[in-house]
Amino acid sequence: MFDTQAVDKTVLKGLLSGLLNKMKLIKDVKFISDSLTEPEPIEPSEQFTKKGITKVFSQVLEVEILAKDFETLLYFVITFGPTTLDVLAPKSIKFDMRQMQNTLILVSELMHSYAAAGAGGMVLTKV
Repeated sequence: MFDTQAVDKTVLKGLLSGLLNKMKLIKDVKFISDSLTEPEPIEPSEQFTKKGITKVFSQVLEVEILAKDFETLLYFVITFGPTTLDVLAPKSIKFDMRQMQNTLILVSELMHSYAAAGAGGMVLTKV
């Protein structure tokens, strides 16, 4: 589920529609269903009221997907950042060493791409 907020209904509608279109381009993800609510006025949070914004809209996009494997699901979640997530199946998964290594490399590659885009960085700690 993706819950977004904006001060402009049109911007909000375009944002989630565009996001859904991008999601549907992901290889190895099958969409079972998707639903998009109409933007509704909500009470603005403190971050909005501090800026003098008194009118805010919220819209929810809910998708049900089937991912080929855990790596694909992880890529989907990191790339699109859903507000909430329910994994319905399987009850458990088991990784072999190759799958574990590929999954960790995927996380590392995504983190490096975000850092290179200026969206974050690497945190080093002393153990």
